[in-house]
Amino acid sequence: MNKKVLKYSLFLLALGLISGFLLGLVNSFTAPVIENRAKEAAAAALREHYEYADYSPSMIEEYPDVNPTITDIFYTFGEDGKLTSVIYKTQARGFQSEVLAYVEIKEDGTFGKTVVLEHRETAGIGDAIEDHDFGVADSSVNSYKPVISSGATFSSNAVIEGINAAAEHFKTIQSELGGITND
Repeated sequence: MNKKVLKYSLFLLALGLISGFLLGLVNSFTAPVIENRAKEAAAAALREHYEYADYSPSMIEEYPDVNPTITDIFYTFGEDGKLTSVIYKTQARGFQSEVLAYVEIKEDGTFGKTVVLEHRETAGIGDAIEDHDFGVADSSVNSYKPVISSGATFSSNAVIEGINAAAEHFKTIQSELGGITND
């Protein structure tokens, strides 16, 4: 009885080791392809709203202590390959749904374009945030005053929460951005 159990245990151990090795081998071939496709998908989504020469893959892993309102971070690059801005993808609770937005902060510390990506707010009321610019474009991250969309206070506050989180995070990394290039 003991020899049979030992035999099956060794067989299962060997099978597990072989399977683990094969999975690791396959992953080493597919990981770069998956990473490249993720970068292309993110760049395509960003290109719908922003015009830059190139975009980084997600940088969120580089910042483990980021505010939970920030769900993703991307760098944008100009034709010269130098960093031009940081785009934050944010998510915060509006009146009846999560509001997703992109918040762009240029390398010099001024806000770029803020774009509402998705929401399920009240039709006709919450929709007002879709074309609202929130009054922060070209303002410094150190001195900005967001403007709430009239009639859509809760929805606006969700986007403003993302703007505030992006500004706070940008201030902590701004000094590190100077030498970043798209290499």
